[in-house]
Amino acid sequence: MGRIADGFGLARHWTRALVLRLLSDLPRKNSWTLAEHAGEANP
Repeated sequence: MGRIADGFGLARHWTRALVLRLLSDLPRKNSWTLAEHAGEANP
């Protein structure tokens, strides 16, 4: 059961991060610009 709960925690983290990026003030929002804004190497 613990491993399942850990998976939901990670999903909640990624969902929160995605929503925050979508609410950002970027002029264009696609996978590349959102990833760059977050400092990730690729989408």
